[in-house]
Amino acid sequence: MKEIISITGLSSVSSLGSGSDEIWANYVEDRHLLTLNKFEKFNAYVGAISDKINVEIDALRDSVMYFALLLLVYSIRSVSI
Repeated sequence: MKEIISITGLSSVSSLGSGSDEIWANYVEDRHLLTLNKFEKFNAYVGAISDKINVEIDALRDSVMYFALLLLVYSIRSVSI
C-alpha cells in the first residue's frame, strides 16, 4: 500500500483510561485494574478497556470509513492471539 497518510493526533487508551486526568487518577489509586478473563482454553488476567471507552471507539469507527477498516484489521490481529 503506497497511500500517503498524516498523523494528526496522538492518544492513549488503556485500562487506566483515555484522558490524562483519568489515567493519572487511576494510576495513583491503591488498586489494580486487572480482571480475570475466560478465553477458550485458559483464563488470564487482562487490563480491559472500560465500556465507556469501547463506546467511544465504536463511535470513532462509525465516523469515518478509513477508521472502520483500520480497527477491523486491529480486531482481526487481536483475535488471533
